[in-house]
Amino acid sequence: MKIGIWSIIIVILMGIWDLYLAYQRWPKAADKQKASNKNIKPNKTAAKAFLILGVIFTIGGIIALFWH
Repeated sequence: MKIGIWSIIIVILMGIWDLYLAYQRWPKAADKQKASNKNIKPNKTAAKAFLILGVIFTIGGIIALFWH
C-alpha cells in the first residue's frame, strides 16, 4: 500500500501537535504558563489522552515514512 508523502507529513505534524497540547495541559507545565495561556486549564486526564494520541501518530508517521 502506497501512502502519499503529504499524508505522512500531516500525521507526523498532528502527533507533534498532540504532544505539545499534552505538555500544555499537564498540571505542572500549566502552572508555569499561567500568564501566557489563561484559556487552557490543567487537566491530567486530557493530557494523558493527548499524550497517547501524540505518541501513536508520531510513531505511526515515522513508520509510514520508512515504508514510503
